Amino acid sequence: MELPWLRWWDNQGNLLQTGWERSQPLAAKLKELGVKPDDLV
Repeated sequence: MELPWLRWWDNQGNLLQTGWERSQPLAAKLKELGVKPDDLV
């Protein structure tokens, strides 16, 4: 099923990231440091 997706911007016109978008760079950095993100759960 495909649904419309709402996006939000702040008062300066910057697109606000979703939780998933924010978590991807963190997961990549942890992997780079040898930490498996799944091990943190």
